[in-house]
Amino acid sequence: MASARRRAKCIDSLKKEDGTVISAQDDISFEMFNFFEKKWMGQNIVEGGWPSLEVKRSVLADFSGYLDAEVTKEEIWNVVCSLGRNKAPGRDGVTASFFKFFWEIVGEQVTLACLEFFSTGVMEPLWKETIVVLLPKVNNPDQPSKFRPISLCQTIYKIVAKVLVNRLKGVLPRLISEEQAAFVPGR
Repeated sequence: MASARRRAKCIDSLKKEDGTVISAQDDISFEMFNFFEKKWMGQNIVEGGWPSLEVKRSVLADFSGYLDAEVTKEEIWNVVCSLGRNKAPGRDGVTASFFKFFWEIVGEQVTLACLEFFSTGVMEPLWKETIVVLLPKVNNPDQPSKFRPISLCQTIYKIVAKVLVNRLKGVLPRLISEEQAAFVPGR
């Protein structure tokens, strides 16, 4: 069964834009890389015409103490508890379930590592390592466009990111105008 499952996850052949079919793994990798590189190629951004945040400066001032406040051990633990159980581990294979289950053993070190990041602003480079996985959008995908890439991040990176996101959640509804309400949860 494991072999059958592994074969089902393997991309045996792929159709190029010109319609030719390739089956060599190196060619498939090259084609996928080129497809997504072209799709996400950097584009020039027009910086003029963006709304100014000057009118929102007082709102930002009201929240500066909240955003700049020291991150606490409880805040980190609450984030760990809120993470999904066995969702997409990063390169190290460690999931949030592992941290929750063994918190009495690893919790102090995880907390100290996160607090060190928030006090110094320097992140351990290994935390940022990710794996990009291609998920099929349809059964039997045969073209690069029929795959959706996702990034599998390290769990400790997710913890740090979620602490930041939780803090911004309280501020964003006051900064986002009515025209942008689609980005506010619940609207």
